[in-house]
Amino acid sequence: MALILFIDGDEVRLQALTDAIRGRNRRCRTAVPGPAAVEAVTRMHPDLVVLGLGGEADSEALTRSLREVHSSEELPILVCGDGSCQDDAVLCLEAGATDWVSLPLHDSLIRARVQSLLDAQRERMLAREQEHALAKRRDELDSTLTTLEASQLELDQTSRSRHFLATHDRVTGLPNRELFEEFAERAITFSLRHGQIAALLTIDLDRFSRINDSLNHSIGDQLLTSCAERTQGCLRRSEMVARLGGDELTVLLLNLSSPRDATVVAEKVLASISEPHQIAGHELRITSSIGVALFPEHGESLHELIRHSRIAMHSVKQQGRNACAFYDGDLLADIGDQAELERDLHSAIERGELITYYQPQVDARKGTLIGAEALLRWLHPDRGLVPPGLFIPIAEETGLIGEIGAWVLREACQQKRRWEQAGFAGFPIGVNVSFRQLKAGAFAELVVQVLDETGLDPTHLNIEVTENVIMDDLTAARDSLTVLSDAGVRVSIDDFGTGYSSLSVLGKFPAHILKIDRAFVRDITTDDVQAAVARTVIAVASELGLDTIAEGVETPEQMEFLAELGCEHIQGFLFSPPVDPEEFARQWGDGEPSEIRLTEK
Repeated sequence: MALILFIDGDEVRLQALTDAIRGRNRRCRTAVPGPAAVEAVTRMHPDLVVLGLGGEADSEALTRSLREVHSSEELPILVCGDGSCQDDAVLCLEAGATDWVSLPLHDSLIRARVQSLLDAQRERMLAREQEHALAKRRDELDSTLTTLEASQLELDQTSRSRHFLATHDRVTGLPNRELFEEFAERAITFSLRHGQIAALLTIDLDRFSRINDSLNHSIGDQLLTSCAERTQGCLRRSEMVARLGGDELTVLLLNLSSPRDATVVAEKVLASISEPHQIAGHELRITSSIGVALFPEHGESLHELIRHSRIAMHSVKQQGRNACAFYDGDLLADIGDQAELERDLHSAIERGELITYYQPQVDARKGTLIGAEALLRWLHPDRGLVPPGLFIPIAEETGLIGEIGAWVLREACQQKRRWEQAGFAGFPIGVNVSFRQLKAGAFAELVVQVLDETGLDPTHLNIEVTENVIMDDLTAARDSLTVLSDAGVRVSIDDFGTGYSSLSVLGKFPAHILKIDRAFVRDITTDDVQAAVARTVIAVASELGLDTIAEGVETPEQMEFLAELGCEHIQGFLFSPPVDPEEFARQWGDGEPSEIRLTEK
């Protein structure tokens, strides 16, 4: 049964048209001109629209709107009106109407015109259905004709897929160890025969485990794939990048004119990988460390080249990452030394070799103690005092930082309570927290537990997190530290300005103190840029109600300059280096304002 929708604001004409057209196998519906008519067409899907002209309605605009809803000629639109509406009829036809009739017109003629439009519409639908049926039949015939070919292709593709999976990494699609070794052995033999220089690069993604820890392994895999693609883009077609395992990529460079060629490629890879990666809605930044071993200078076998390039790569990590280095025979001793340190660090807590030193934080104007920072030291039985820069990275990479961090937190709180019980009180103690401690979960619960065990007032504990720790996972850091802040624990953002956050983060984070990194203090009296950065950070912190502490203050001039900028809380060698608890109490335990203590460095 055909559905006809009449759109007309003239009720008399609307009634006359519906009476004339209504008949067997036809249903009639009505709508007033305007948006309601467009909505009715969308909802009812009529077989024909009869649009009355005249009145206040904009028939041309309405016709255009109806045609936008039903494009092409799928919906016939018949416009009708008296002789005065001819101009409107022309505009409607230009806007997409199918036909028009001039009223008055005998009922039989109107019915014939309507039936003609319905018949044409039905023929179009039948033709379209036949066309679809023919197309479906052709597809079925094509499918039947190609079944045997497809079966053969499937067998071939299965065979190729099995070979690909056997020789390529499933995550990145790069050659795996088997294919790389086969290629490299042939290439090295060729290079040796023709006296050519080759180079093997081991590329390790710095702190890659943090991506897996803070996000998930799927995003980590996508980041690894992105780094692999960028590395491939830095190579010639004759060279190969492979994934032999973990977060390392291995590159073989061939037919080099000099070692400098390997440096150029390594620097391109470093720059390419360090550019932001857009992964699953995240903007991820990562750097890499690259070790280079030359053929034949650093080895004539693939095994030697891989081993020596990895040694060089580890030396880059020890020096700060995000660089490349060539293998040097002296590095073997350094790598062995690092392995020994790692072994000893596993039992350092049990043997009581870890100790905490404390560095004062001072009100520069009054010379009074306003806080202290607990700093970890390792008193090795054979090596003596091991610098934190040597063993903290090892603790982070091996996962020991969680256990060590918990020990430092408990020891600092216990020491603060011992001082308080001896009458040395009135200042908070600061404890640094690593990324892994926050990501391990239950960090807030650990802090609350330690406070309960030691009886330390939460307001006397200051948790210090670096800017990069915050930005690695802002949500996790904010959630965990908000719990502590609500409990009274103070929170400091350490090393601010050295990472990649913006000042807007300060407004979203439960911080009480902003520590200005020593990098901005070192040349603050001579470098206008560093002074401007410090001035801006102090001003913003003041507007947000945050205290500021400047780290690394070494001269009275730096202290005076910072005080003029509004930062009167100072930490650095000007007053004291980090010292053991006994020396700290001896220097600052009188509980009275004291003269500024200038310490020789």
